[in-house]
Amino acid sequence: MTDISSMTTELATLLVHNDFQRAEMDDQNLRAAREAERRAMAEQVAAMRRAADAVVVRALVQGGMAVAGGAMQCASSLGQIGNTKPAEPPPDTSDGAEALRCSQEAVDREKCQYRLEGLGKAGCGLSGIAVPAGELVGASEKRADTDAAQARNAADQAGDRADEAARHRDRVERHIDSVLDLVEGTLDMEHQGNLAILANF
Repeated sequence: MTDISSMTTELATLLVHNDFQRAEMDDQNLRAAREAERRAMAEQVAAMRRAADAVVVRALVQGGMAVAGGAMQCASSLGQIGNTKPAEPPPDTSDGAEALRCSQEAVDREKCQYRLEGLGKAGCGLSGIAVPAGELVGASEKRADTDAAQARNAADQAGDRADEAARHRDRVERHIDSVLDLVEGTLDMEHQGNLAILANF
């Protein structure tokens, strides 16, 4: 073997060895990127589930408060109807006990009327804050949506890194093939030269 072909072979060996190491690193990068993509996708699914849970909680809070407020308003209305004084002849004012009973009954009805009106107003207020309370409780939905979007971006980036690692590995393998073809051609030429030298003897 001549010095030039020996150097060419050594150079080719070093290039192939280097390319094999690069291909191995690309495989490791590819595996790491695929794992990062898998983790990011799992986080995206978890964030989407958290968002769905937040929607359910918000709906339950809003619905519960609206139902409670409506029930309070209905109770107030029914109570006011039941608290109405029935039509009866006016009391005998000459009897002091009867007049006292009638005035006490009027005071009791008035107190009850105020309580029932207060209950109705509280029910109206509760119904009125149902939507804002649901929004407050459902704020975690927006955070979960944001987390899902970030996880989706991370998955996309990891997928892009994995694709780039795969493309780089393919380029390295093509380079290895071209170097091996060069070495094979050099060895074939050297072999033919040696055969020609031997044929001259």
